[in-house]
Order: sequence, then structure tokens, then C-alpha cells
Amino acid sequence: MTNLLGHKFDLAMPGKHVLVRLPKDPDDGLLLKISCEVERMSASCADVYIQRLNITGDWVLEKGERMLAYSAQSGRVKTGWQKIGKVEVKVARGRTKEGVKYLNVFTKHLGKTGLAVGGLLGDDDHTMAATPMADCRKTMSL
Repeated sequence: MTNLLGHKFDLAMPGKHVLVRLPKDPDDGLLLKISCEVERMSASCADVYIQRLNITGDWVLEKGERMLAYSAQSGRVKTGWQKIGKVEVKVARGRTKEGVKYLNVFTKHLGKTGLAVGGLLGDDDHTMAATPMADCRKTMSL
């Protein structure tokens, strides 16, 4: 992943993560929120993938939807870019050569909304989400 600050990182921590929050300040309402659920899909620490993705907020409501929900395992995934308010979002389903299904999410124009962007793809700190679980960290005792 690459955030608005140009930092590149991989999600390594299973759990729920907010990828995008527009505007960043919760007191200013919620135009767009993209959140995901990440799971470790095998004994390998490298097999951490997005399994569920939800897109909510006022811009989604304007499209006549309450929430756009995606699963790596089942259901439809709209192909191509979707315009949601001032941004565009694309969700794609993938599969590793071992058969592990996962989701990818892509965004366009986050930095052109005129709003502060929160979340891991905005300017929030991604350190914790990119840090592997304790049993996956390589340590060395001297």
C-alpha cells in the first residue's frame, strides 16, 4: 500500500483497519470511510490478506446505498472504478497461486478533495498495522 504521504507498507497485523476517513476529524461528519478486515490465511506470517471491505458515509448514501460491502470469499465485486463523491474507488478480488482469495482496494483523487484525509491511506500512522504479530517477528538474542 502507499499512503498520501508516499509511504509504502504492507498490512501485517490481522484485525480491523480504517483505510480512508474523509474528513479526518470525526466532528466534521463522515463523507467516506473505507474499512477492512485483515486475516492471516495460513501458518505463514506472509499470508496476511484483506478478507472483507466496507465503504460507508454520506457519499455512499448519495449513490442510494447504505453501505458497499465486499468479501474475498463470495458475492459480487463491481469491476472498474466507481465514483463516490469526489474520489474513485476500485475493489478487485485476487487469488494467490496457493488458492488464497483476497481483496485489493485502489483509490484515486484522495488528495484532491480539499479535506484532511485520515486512515492508513491518508495521513494516519500505519506503523502498528504494518508491524507483524509478536509470533511473526524475527528476534535475535545475543
